[in-house]
Amino acid sequence: SSEEVNNLLIPYPSINEQNEISNYLDRKTNQIENSINKIYREIALLQEYRAALISEVVTGKIDVRNLS
Repeated sequence: SSEEVNNLLIPYPSINEQNEISNYLDRKTNQIENSINKIYREIALLQEYRAALISEVVTGKIDVRNLS
């Protein structure tokens, strides 16, 4: 019943602890976002390198017949 729900004791951290948790999560979220952005930049560079390599092979700037 609603009376039972109103009588429930629900623990929660103090405001200071909530702020500490929030700050920690903000820091970790920023670290994760920075890692993701770095990975996206690396992917873009690898795609650029791949395109340049294909172009050099197709135009004959790199001889792939004797690579081993």
